[in-house]
Amino acid sequence: MNASMDEHVRLTMQADALAEAKRFSDALCLYKEILAQDRNAINILFSIARMYTALEKPYEASNVLRHIIRLQGKDAALAVYMMLMELQKKYMFWEGQAAVFDVLMKEENLLGLIPPFLALSMPMDNRQLMLNAERFVKRTPELAPKPMMFSFQGRTYRDRKIKLGFIGGDFRHHPTGFVLGELLETLDRNLFEVYLYDIFPDPKECWPQKRMYGAVDFVAQVEGMPPAAVAQRIHADGIDVLIDVNGLTMNHPLAVLTYQPAPAQATFLGFLGTLGGIPGVDYLFADTYCVPPSEQRFYKEKILYLEPTHRMTDSKIELPQNTYLRKHFGIPDDAVVLCCFNNSYKYTPNYFDLWARILKRVPKAVLWFYKVSPFIESNILKEFDKRHIGADRIMLTEMLPHAEHLGRYLLADLFLDTEYYNAHTTFLEALYMGCPGITCPGDTFQSRVGGSLLTALDMPDLICKDLKEYEDKVVDLAAHPDKLKQLRARVEHNIKTAPLFDIRRFARSFERNCLAMVEDVETKYAASTRQTLHPRAHAPKLETPPVKIFVWNGVNNLGDQLNYLILKALKIRHMNTHFSRCNFIAVGSLLDQFFLARDTMPKMQNPVKVWGSGFLAHPGEFGGDAAAPESFAAPMEFAALRGKLSKERCAKILGRDLGDIALGDPGLLVGRFFDISGIEKEYDVGFIPHHSELPMFAESARRLKKHSCVVIDATMSMPDALRKIAACRVIVSSGLHGLIVADSFGIPNRRMILSRKPVVSDFKFADYDSVFETPAAAPLRPWEHPITDEQIDAIVAHHRSRLPEIDAICDRLLAAFPFKPAD
Repeated sequence: MNASMDEHVRLTMQADALAEAKRFSDALCLYKEILAQDRNAINILFSIARMYTALEKPYEASNVLRHIIRLQGKDAALAVYMMLMELQKKYMFWEGQAAVFDVLMKEENLLGLIPPFLALSMPMDNRQLMLNAERFVKRTPELAPKPMMFSFQGRTYRDRKIKLGFIGGDFRHHPTGFVLGELLETLDRNLFEVYLYDIFPDPKECWPQKRMYGAVDFVAQVEGMPPAAVAQRIHADGIDVLIDVNGLTMNHPLAVLTYQPAPAQATFLGFLGTLGGIPGVDYLFADTYCVPPSEQRFYKEKILYLEPTHRMTDSKIELPQNTYLRKHFGIPDDAVVLCCFNNSYKYTPNYFDLWARILKRVPKAVLWFYKVSPFIESNILKEFDKRHIGADRIMLTEMLPHAEHLGRYLLADLFLDTEYYNAHTTFLEALYMGCPGITCPGDTFQSRVGGSLLTALDMPDLICKDLKEYEDKVVDLAAHPDKLKQLRARVEHNIKTAPLFDIRRFARSFERNCLAMVEDVETKYAASTRQTLHPRAHAPKLETPPVKIFVWNGVNNLGDQLNYLILKALKIRHMNTHFSRCNFIAVGSLLDQFFLARDTMPKMQNPVKVWGSGFLAHPGEFGGDAAAPESFAAPMEFAALRGKLSKERCAKILGRDLGDIALGDPGLLVGRFFDISGIEKEYDVGFIPHHSELPMFAESARRLKKHSCVVIDATMSMPDALRKIAACRVIVSSGLHGLIVADSFGIPNRRMILSRKPVVSDFKFADYDSVFETPAAAPLRPWEHPITDEQIDAIVAHHRSRLPEIDAICDRLLAAFPFKPAD
């Protein structure tokens, strides 16, 4: 490689790094500098197009992509055509769009490169949509099948509530957020316990998010967690039915579902089409209008039919407070207002032809759109100008807050639906505000939603069989204002009487389908219940208000899972993975997250309650100056600490005595919440190596064959780990929480050290043991000396003396719980 090539590679890597850091303008400048050396460098041209797109410069991006196509001709990469198609759809660059689509569709084996969500707005039939989704999934590494991580054998469903989990990234200001809240509130809590896993929470805690958080029994914010770790958490919660509300859209959680953390998994609401056979997603919610039984062959999932439609609204949604007049939006008082507040990618040239004809036939009619961006506004006006419709007939208004947006429908006379991709939540909201709408269904799920909604509203006469009927019906209504008034009156009446807005009916239909999934699961995983872990009938009853609690989301391991399990048992509803936002910590070595050397971190304003947490290691043990002054990053209120060593260190940091606070690790409470009496002892010894030491333990395990033993993987799901531990007579662990779980279940145990340089600090063990009157026994070293029968007997004898102490520690921790006990 010569010097100029070296420089080219160096600059390209630097530009790529800037782009990765979202410094798009800087990256663009550098890519242009590289391009000056080679005007036809295709990879650099494509990167420049990406930067223009990221900077919301669609004209420039489109021109660069067309330049690439001119340079390469038929050999241009499909990614170039794909990116150009996305720009054409979003920004309404319709010239040449048909030719680009023809390239993408000329051979069906090219299907799979089109993002499935974009494909919904393209002229594709059900078979093509299915093939594209199927091949797209196969081309996407994160959606590849995963080895089975979890077992559901022995899980029982009778005489208990079904655990229903919803997972997604749109529980906020989003169409999903605006329609899901009341369903969550209406689900029968005698049948279901409802969990919500938010992978993209709104840091501003918007109203829809607060509404949904308050509607469920448990919330976990899992933003940034690896999919496998989220799956572990879901399985640890014992979720029976897991429902994805995104599908193949942005912010989707489908990589989590490929680990199959729940025995039944379905997709609902966010994506109207098959997911193409994503592993573990066996069900899809629809209705018989959108997906007639004859069309089921085009779906990889089993269809679950909802009544009266697959979509619901929220009768408690925030409504406009202001009374709007047409003059506020520049609309003439005597105009017939036709509206379409859809996203621009749903618009098509033939529907603009149709709407232009309607405007020409009804001189007083105006057409009302969103003013989403200057580019889209300009292109809308240009497209109508081509069709000889003046700008005075096109009303363009800004995006508004949701409640104010709903108020606009009070000024509109008729909603006009779009073609390949109907209005969905947008159409539903128009009807809810009393504005009638017209639709012309296609053959695909997403093109039949308008017809489904109107059927459920008992207004099928607004469903048109073809575009001529659509045009004539709109013209007839627009030419007769009295007919429009009567139509609005019908909508307002049917809102109260038709099934479309009957949320209770919808919820019962949804519940029946969830129970049907559970019946399928019972048949699939029918097995003995001998090894089932049951919640204790008389577990401690504690009441926790909605608090933000810090939950570590690093490498999945037994300690972090135990933390999560205890917090869930304590009915803590709002988990949070960001320590800077939390106001409660408990269980585990979390105090290190809340202190740093002075002046290295801004102070947190909210006080943090501490209940049983401790430090990870001695000061300076894992780097840093052990003698450096320390301070907490937040005001700390101590209800309990893990041990005497953590208490002494906190007192030193604060410069005051902490008094007689409770000491002990709350992980010990797992035995108070879960009953292991139904689990038989299968093994003499259970070995729990720290998750980082599992590979090195293989040799030691081979030297233990004279005992009935089992090696317990600390990264396995928590229910499975607890069952394995409970099935052992003795536990030997190199991680602290293996010992804590054993103590909680009354199982004799001993620490082991697997290498000359342990991966876990002695501090944690010494801190935990400091609350016991009985000193800890010396650790075992199975890598040096195999474990003998005499050592096992000694472990059992030593543990007997600790049992009364463990009960007393648990009593003190429960008494110190910093929230009001339930009555």
